[in-house]
Amino acid sequence: MVNLAIQNNPYTPHNHGKPSEIFFGRNTLLNQLLTDLNSHIPETSRPIVLHGPAQIGKTSILRQIENGRFGPTFFPIIIDLKEITLDGISSFYWDLAHHINEKVSANSTIELPTFNQTTFVAAPLQAFFLQLIKPLASSLGEQRLLLLFDNLNELTQQIRAEKLSPDIIVDLHNELRQANRAASLYAITLPDTLFRTFDELPFAQWVQEIPIEPLSEDEVDSIIREPVGFTIVQDVVHYIYQLTNGYPTKTQELCYELFEYQRKNNLQHVTVADIITVQKKLVKEGERNTAVSPQFPTFTIQSNPALDHTIQTVNHQSPWYQQPLFLIPITLILIGIASLFIPYLIRQQNAAAAELAAQTVTPTTSTENLSTPNSMEALTTSSSNLQETKTPTNTPTPPPATETPTPTPSHTPTVTPTETPDTMPKMILREQDGMQMVLIPADTFLRGSNEDDVLSASDEQPQREIQINDFYIDKYEVNVEQFAAFLKRLGTYQRACDNRDCTAPRNLAGYTNYLEEQDLGDGTIQYFPMTGFANYPANHISWYGAKNYCQSVGARLPTEAEWEYAARGTDGRIYPWGNTAPDETLAVFQSDSFDNMKPVDALPDGASPFGILGMAGSLWEWTSDWYDETYYPEAPLNNPQGPETGFARVVRGGAWPYNNQVERIRTSNRYSLTPDFISSTVGFRCVRDP
Repeated sequence: MVNLAIQNNPYTPHNHGKPSEIFFGRNTLLNQLLTDLNSHIPETSRPIVLHGPAQIGKTSILRQIENGRFGPTFFPIIIDLKEITLDGISSFYWDLAHHINEKVSANSTIELPTFNQTTFVAAPLQAFFLQLIKPLASSLGEQRLLLLFDNLNELTQQIRAEKLSPDIIVDLHNELRQANRAASLYAITLPDTLFRTFDELPFAQWVQEIPIEPLSEDEVDSIIREPVGFTIVQDVVHYIYQLTNGYPTKTQELCYELFEYQRKNNLQHVTVADIITVQKKLVKEGERNTAVSPQFPTFTIQSNPALDHTIQTVNHQSPWYQQPLFLIPITLILIGIASLFIPYLIRQQNAAAAELAAQTVTPTTSTENLSTPNSMEALTTSSSNLQETKTPTNTPTPPPATETPTPTPSHTPTVTPTETPDTMPKMILREQDGMQMVLIPADTFLRGSNEDDVLSASDEQPQREIQINDFYIDKYEVNVEQFAAFLKRLGTYQRACDNRDCTAPRNLAGYTNYLEEQDLGDGTIQYFPMTGFANYPANHISWYGAKNYCQSVGARLPTEAEWEYAARGTDGRIYPWGNTAPDETLAVFQSDSFDNMKPVDALPDGASPFGILGMAGSLWEWTSDWYDETYYPEAPLNNPQGPETGFARVVRGGAWPYNNQVERIRTSNRYSLTPDFISSTVGFRCVRDP
């Protein structure tokens, strides 16, 4: 990132006391503003109000205009409303007139007459116009006065306190347009402590709104690359964009610290690990709060790194075996069985004992090997006792799955545990949400990649043989309908998952989310999938949302090792379906549009050797592990659980966007995101212990 020939850090965070000199993008917005200002008909024009969340770049846009972006036609003046007296209408116009006069004197040779304070008390708006605006407009000649008001929130607070009238903006605008088409432009931060949306503003109906959106990834790319004039790895740019989500202030703050970090350590280039180190330092030092406001969770949500020590506030359903009421029917069943078999045991003691033991551990399964919820419960009861006696051993590796033309669950390599009959069905149905779960049998598999693999990254190495116990995994990614039902049980998504936002519904996330939120008018919020998209994968979900969902259905997130084993099997294949190159019949990846997403049960040819769908492309999937790029060499060889602490969680499988190319959707590829990251590219599935 750093060109070592550059001595001064070109990035300037806003908290360093001076405005940034870096400005990229916003061409469309600035062109719209200029068109609107030039096309205004005096009789119908309205004040223009820019609005957006904090640190979105509102002040920088006003500074661009003040610095001449609109050419010599306008004479722009920035007024920070934080510096203006706002405790009454007379004091407001009196103080405003003096601020404007000071700016005019500093930037031109125009001299204005002395203001008469008595007239400002008697008729403040008229005095403001006659003593300032009219003579100033006359002195400017062909130039048009353009007043740029920053921090409009200060004015709205006084309007709410009834110290100023809601008409103040329109009244000022009407006076300005009489003076050589002078104009005004305002910038306000929304949401704030008083108003959540633009429509709630007391003057919303009388002004023209222009929302400010985050920068595009290409614009963030320009902010990162152009000031240093040096080659930067695309993955680094993409990760910075994920952390800052197009917020220019956040981007510059992070780049400033990265520049200093790289120069201090004399690094030739930066990696994603370097970004995580710098980001962690920023959070620890309290230099900035990296969390996007909960009221605007469309973008990256970043918070305190002590993410693993939180209090769970979500109400979720406990697993069936932790519910005391379930013991009543079990007790009655056992009494009935005992009354039937006691006479038989008396007559046939030796033979009956063995027969009874066999019946006790044999669950009932259908001919299709799909267990009902009841048989699932019986399975969990019987196998929980067996699990305590089973010691993981180096079991023989079954024949390579590559010999099977089309991997399906029926061709799954299996292991017969010592002293345990074949008691576990290959597939079960999770009663809480109807999800099919597939048995992944205990075995060893090759995790990671060899050093000579040209597609692999260093965090995937070395390749090692790992032992994994039995577990069940969701056959599909959790879909929109299932996650909507979860939110309906919670009642809200806001700070409902370990005191973090679980998700961001469509009204906040935009068209890349099929989860709708609707206020029924009585304070009740309803969540439901868009018509026709119930079976599409649920996205825009934080790690906390995924974890709490799995817990609510009696499951958990998979470990990183479990995920990779379920995706690649025991033969070390590159992709879930084998080693052939991916295409659109196998995975959704490298796509230029979210419209190319498919239902969770689409693309059966892309299934893993165990018959699990959607493990390559579509959405990144959360795992339970903290991320550490140097974890593999020191990781346990038996059921590794990941590092004890960390800054980001591991995600696996790649996703749909264009930048997810073939190397991203390999079964061994590793990636990481902060736990409160919410994006159209991230979803999840659950696992359950037998």
